[in-house]
Formats: sequence, structure tokens, C-alpha cells
Amino acid sequence: MAASNKRISIVFGGFSQPFYHPPVVKRLQDYGYEVEYKDNYAEGDVGIRLKSIVQRVVESAPDLIITADTPSSLVAKEMTQNQAKSPQHRIPIVMAICGNPEKTGLIDATDSFNNLTGISDHLDEEMGPMRVRALYELLEYHGRDPRAPIGILYNRDNPGKQKEIDFTVNSLNQAGTIRPVVIPFSNEDMARTADDKIAWDLRPVLDRALLKEQMAGLVTIEEPVAMFCRHQIRDFIGEHRMPNMWESVVPINEFGLVCFGPDRLMSWMTATALAKVIFDEDRKPGNLPPIQKLDHNMHYNPAVAVHLNLSPIDQAVSDIYRSYTPIPVHGSVDWPWP
Repeated sequence: MAASNKRISIVFGGFSQPFYHPPVVKRLQDYGYEVEYKDNYAEGDVGIRLKSIVQRVVESAPDLIITADTPSSLVAKEMTQNQAKSPQHRIPIVMAICGNPEKTGLIDATDSFNNLTGISDHLDEEMGPMRVRALYELLEYHGRDPRAPIGILYNRDNPGKQKEIDFTVNSLNQAGTIRPVVIPFSNEDMARTADDKIAWDLRPVLDRALLKEQMAGLVTIEEPVAMFCRHQIRDFIGEHRMPNMWESVVPINEFGLVCFGPDRLMSWMTATALAKVIFDEDRKPGNLPPIQKLDHNMHYNPAVAVHLNLSPIDQAVSDIYRSYTPIPVHGSVDWPWP
């Protein structure tokens, strides 16, 4: 079958992300593939809505499915494997990003007809504790109270993130230097508008956490809902002048202080390349390309550091994070406070 006749469906547990999705769709279309994606956003409802979307996609029998996150990957794996007439006929799945694929149950080493491949940003579990330690070291460098806890915001309905947070908290508690404060949110913080649109509000979650603990900083474990609500998080950290750590550079370009993680756009583009390999080489379940691991980079925003009274920051990140070669971001800052 010619490449121009190949049909790809992209499934999202989250929301449309204009800084990632349009260039990815264009790349796939440039390869000659038909791409379906516009009606496939679950908007954080990883229960009924996501399952309904994936059910519809699988029944339409595309040649390949690209999943945007761990929840959509898990649902797509289950449905493609349950509905295939035989293991050899499973629809191949390329995960644009996922956590540790074995610990989240995405990859089964005993499955001879595994139909998932893709990109993982958490093959190394130490990345979670490392982000918290990195923020703590920056605060300590600037003389902030080392006894104050660090908040960790995460989505407890995301299976990959729950395992990540468990490992991170256990690791930090064993070390004993840093006191983590877990700030979970879930579908309970989701509401529906009159026209059946999904609305998320994380600000009450953060405000309640601050009432309980005077946190010195905030680490956000990124996933679709956290990224969609990042400006609510911005308002919180801005109002309280709270140093913050992220996983990707998008919040740092806008308002964040520092991040350590993979290049998300590179992850998506790697997924498109894997899809092309699968088609060009006629790869089938059981013979898909191996999971790819992304390198992690550190970025920081000097302008945000000024607002947080952590300036000068260049020497600080150079001294603390020398082995990570930190990269300054000098863009306009979406920061509404004087």
C-alpha cells in the first residue's frame, strides 16, 4: 500500500496544544499520510470520554494510532488488543510521550506481538526526585529556609504520574533532607459548563495546600491537565512569589523559573519518524522499533528570577547545575505582577 493511502489517528487524553500539535500534523501530512485528530481530545476526562474516543478510533481501523500521553496509551493498548481478530492484526501504536512503559503496564516483555512503541521521558526514575532536589538547592543557594517544604502538584488520575510521585516521595523521605508536600488533583476538580465543555480549576487545590503548609517552592509534574491549567498555576506562584520547577520549556518561555526535562516537540517529531519507519519497513506487532529515550535539558528564565527575588540567577545555576549545562531563556514573560 502506498504511503499516501496510510491513515493515522492521533488520540489525546488532554487538550489542543498549539505549540506542539500543528507542526506534528503537518509533518505527517508532508509524509503523505491522512491524519485524523480534531475530534480526538478528551480534555482531561480520562474516563468515559477518553474511552469513547479510543473506541471510535479503533473501530474505524486506522493503519496506525499515535497517542499523546500515558492515559490514552493505556486505553488504546487495551482496546486494540481486545478487539483485534488475532495478535498479528493489532493496530500499531506510537506513543508520542509516556512515563516508564514497563512500570505503567504499557509494555509486557512476555507479549510476542507487542503493538506499542514510542518515546519515554521517564526510563530513569531518578528524574522525579532530581527535579525537587534541584529546586531545593537553588533556594538554599539564595538563603531560603531549608526547613520549608517543597510542594509537588500532580494528577492522581494519571496512572503514570501516580507511580512517579510515589517513587519521588519515597526517595526524598529516605534521604531526609527535603520535606515534600504532595498536592494531588483529580477528576473531582473537573466541572462541565452548560454547553458540555470541560472546565478545570486547580487554583482551589493550590490555595488549600498553601493553607496547610507554607511551601518554599512548587514542582509541577506535567501532564495534559497541568499544562492546560498552567496559567492558573502561574497566577498562584506569581501572587505568592513562589519559585517553581517544571519538566518542559514551554512554561519557562511564558512565566516559569526553571525546568529539567525532555524537548516535547522533539518527542512528537520522533514519534512521526517512528510512524514513517513502521510504514516504510512494513513493521508489524512484535517487530516494532524499540522504545526511544529522550535526553533531558535544563532551562531557566532570568527575568522570572528577578520577580522572585532570586537574581542574579546565572551564577547560581552555573554553580549548582554545572553538569546539566543550563540554558537561559530570554523571551517575553507572561507575568502580570509588578
